[in-house]
Amino acid sequence: MSKDTPAVQKLNQRKTDLCMLSTVIVTDAAGNSNLQNQIFENFKLLFQDLDSASQGKILLFFKALVILSYLLKFKDWRNMNNDDQLSFFRKIESFSVGLIRAGFFGLRSLIFLSYYSTETSWQRIGYQGPLPNITNRSIYKLKSKQAKS
Repeated sequence: MSKDTPAVQKLNQRKTDLCMLSTVIVTDAAGNSNLQNQIFENFKLLFQDLDSASQGKILLFFKALVILSYLLKFKDWRNMNNDDQLSFFRKIESFSVGLIRAGFFGLRSLIFLSYYSTETSWQRIGYQGPLPNITNRSIYKLKSKQAKS
């Protein structure tokens, strides 16, 4: 079993933050702790593949969100109700500092990628997932029938 890097250990400490943020970004995750955990685990896999500088920037951005929430809403975003969180993140999306917007859009993109890697999201669009049972596809049934004749 491999030991987590210090950056991954810090991300693990931010699991609650990431799960809360996922409920704001992915509405299906609200009230669904199983889906939130899946999103976190997928996010962690993406995070581990990033270079250490990018990992550090993501971790720093989590801290920046707390500071920004105090500056904009006078309250930690993690302690806001859902409506206030939505309002706060709408402000972050259109924030005057491009670096903040870029950080948020990057984090949001990683959360979306993490969500779209779950079976829950596949079911919504009728996707069977990677490498579904290939023998159930009609082209293979057709070929096997032709081979028998």
